Amino acid sequence: TAVGGACGCRAAVFETAYHGPGDCRAGFGRGLCYDSDADWLLCIGMFEQERVIGRLQRRVQADTSIVACFLSGSYGRLADDDYSDIDVALVFADDAARDRAWKERQEFAKSVMPYVPLKAFDGGHVRPYLFITLLSNGSKLDYRYESAESMAPNPWDGQIRILKDSDGWAERFQAESARLSKPQPAISSSELIELDQRFWVMYWDALRLLARGD
Repeated sequence: TAVGGACGCRAAVFETAYHGPGDCRAGFGRGLCYDSDADWLLCIGMFEQERVIGRLQRRVQADTSIVACFLSGSYGRLADDDYSDIDVALVFADDAARDRAWKERQEFAKSVMPYVPLKAFDGGHVRPYLFITLLSNGSKLDYRYESAESMAPNPWDGQIRILKDSDGWAERFQAESARLSKPQPAISSSELIELDQRFWVMYWDALRLLARGD
């Protein structure tokens, strides 16, 4: 659904206070107007990540139930760019503490940037205890809720950016994870053929629907 102010520009992701008469949210009050949602998404440039990370760090430092917090993915590898999402691990002392915090996941995510509107959903289709969020400033944060008593070292967490480490747990976890090797991906010829056929059928179907305007 397109919404807009007096400038007539489009803002279909969030209806927020950023948008006012004569300007658009993409310009954040600088009088820049864009004709499409794609132009708006490109223009915001995802320039708010470090500000969000700073707010997140202050939030977890103040939360005594969080034993450790770190960033994985591109931020952990120091390979992030302007369009990187933020993969956040929130580590609690045990399974019970994690489960209690999980019940308050929506409130926690909102508290990081309380004046920035947020959309979110559970990512159970990816992994358990994953909460996927998008802030209206363009920052996307994926929160992993973890338990220190049941979280095993893994090669994907060998490079992390630690935001909180109450008792050295995160450093030990990172060191143990860094010693592990990532498994080599493998696919059989029959699986590859099935994947190829599925891709081209779905790709053409998507083009057909787009061409029809669905």
